[in-house]
Amino acid sequence: MDFIATEPLCENPAPTEDTVISDGWFPNIDLVQMRAVMRLDGTITPIRLKTAVQGAVIQVNQELHAWQQTQQEAGFTSLAHIPSPTIDGQSILVWYYVRAVSHVSVAELQSQYRDFASTHKGCEHAEGLESRIEEERRLARCALRALLQKTAITAELI
Repeated sequence: MDFIATEPLCENPAPTEDTVISDGWFPNIDLVQMRAVMRLDGTITPIRLKTAVQGAVIQVNQELHAWQQTQQEAGFTSLAHIPSPTIDGQSILVWYYVRAVSHVSVAELQSQYRDFASTHKGCEHAEGLESRIEEERRLARCALRALLQKTAITAELI
């Protein structure tokens, strides 16, 4: 049996039309992988997916801007270069970043599909989507807090 050596996987592969290119410090987002992981079907057009992911990257990058500057001042040239545990060879910080972008993207896409029809069935559909949108936003916040290594707090009003 022969083994053929291949090039190692780079941390930020060359972009294709199915990639949203981040700022160079945060990783690029592979839209094909995102579509598969987030279980987005063909009703989400490629341009709608790309637009939602671009918005999510902007939002997440803005939320992490001050933290990013601190990391850059400490000498880290990318998110992937910050020492952290890995899973399947990937930094968990990168994993959390991609997860946050994914959930923000899905929340955006679902908010576009809310049905505010005046029928009872339309209202029930809109209410169901609203709870899913909030769940996606909650998951995005959890990923961001984990990336920033902040604890999650659950509080309930009595």
